[in-house]
Amino acid sequence: MMVCLCKERNSERFVREPNEDQTASEQQEESLGRPLSLNDQRHGAVIAALGASGARTVLDLGCGEGKLLRELL
Repeated sequence: MMVCLCKERNSERFVREPNEDQTASEQQEESLGRPLSLNDQRHGAVIAALGASGARTVLDLGCGEGKLLRELL
């Protein structure tokens, strides 16, 4: 019951409003003719956040193929 009450009180917090990043991903999907994968959407969001923050260095602790680092370079 406590969980239900918390969910009801906080449900408005989790409603996402459309923003520029979503619009950009929709434009990319249209140009590709297919939906972007969740991974590609996340990479785009990280790159946008880093650009907006003015970050000059990045530490990648991921365990992948280095795709994000390639996109950053």
